[in-house]
Amino acid sequence: MYLIASFLVLNSCTNEDRVLGLNQPLGITSWELITELEGVNIDKAFRLHIDKDKVLWVGTFGNGLIKIQGENASQLTTENSQIPDDIIYSIASDSNGFVWGGTVNGLFNYKTDITIYNSSNSAMTLDKAFSVAVDKTNTIWFENGNAEEGGLIRFDQTENNWQLFTPDNSDIPNGIINDIHITEDGTVWTGHGMVNGDGGIWKKSTDGQEKVYNTDNSNLNYNWITTLKNDASGSIWSGTDAAVYLNDINLHGGIQNLINNDFKDHNPAKSGEATNRVTAMEFDCNGNLWVATSTEPQFNLGYELSVYNGEKWFVLSSEIENFPNLYISDIEIDGETVWLSAPDYGLIKVSFKCN
Repeated sequence: MYLIASFLVLNSCTNEDRVLGLNQPLGITSWELITELEGVNIDKAFRLHIDKDKVLWVGTFGNGLIKIQGENASQLTTENSQIPDDIIYSIASDSNGFVWGGTVNGLFNYKTDITIYNSSNSAMTLDKAFSVAVDKTNTIWFENGNAEEGGLIRFDQTENNWQLFTPDNSDIPNGIINDIHITEDGTVWTGHGMVNGDGGIWKKSTDGQEKVYNTDNSNLNYNWITTLKNDASGSIWSGTDAAVYLNDINLHGGIQNLINNDFKDHNPAKSGEATNRVTAMEFDCNGNLWVATSTEPQFNLGYELSVYNGEKWFVLSSEIENFPNLYISDIEIDGETVWLSAPDYGLIKVSFKCN
């Protein structure tokens, strides 16, 4: 069973109405903080992924890879398996049932056995594989670079073909890739960190065309991208890690969505409580965006989890009694369940109703 650190059930009439005065209310019914499951310690939950079989995979910051199916949990570590590292920086899965994990010591996949790819047995420039994504053809895309070398690798499993995209042979800004997002039509989007001020978003269409969005050629307001998602219409949303204010007047960073090659601002800092330093975000079945933001000591703002309906920001620690202010590193939503990874505590599970 779960070891629960705290639990809250909202009253369906009074508190739920008070929680979110949205046009389409979230209908949050409960939340719980889970630190242990069936003897498996989850207090270092870092990255989250839900596969095609609705299995929740938790990449931890030091406790390996955890598989959660219902109330059953199992764990792969460097001590009980051949995974290359106990810090899991990213997780993805393919349609054949393989789970892919990125670590500083290589990329690995797992189904019944573990296969490791690194610079000694593949075309990888470095051993690290931080951001990992899988497209519809089961082709693996992952970061294999840094500020000085490497970049993005495309690994075609069927043909055993490895293709490295670098600033020298493509339009990618640099080898720091904080997120890889692949849309339904197969377009690959990468969110980059900054090297000498250069960064932004790289787009590769299925016809091979490339495009870069940055502060020089678009109204993107910051070049350090932490996360990319798309809404139900297919519009790309980008989250950045930036100071709350560019100067005394203008907000920058935060969240923008791309519409007809223009970016529209949606700044969490306008809530008055959350910052523009976005660590994770995800859309739910009601079209609302769940956003985790980091600290901004200058303005005495701490970690926050917010819900955004396109017009208003609702900070959950203000709307729900005792909801914690924690560092949230990842968000996964499966139907009416929101999973949040809090590396210093464990998993937060939030239940709500789809409209």
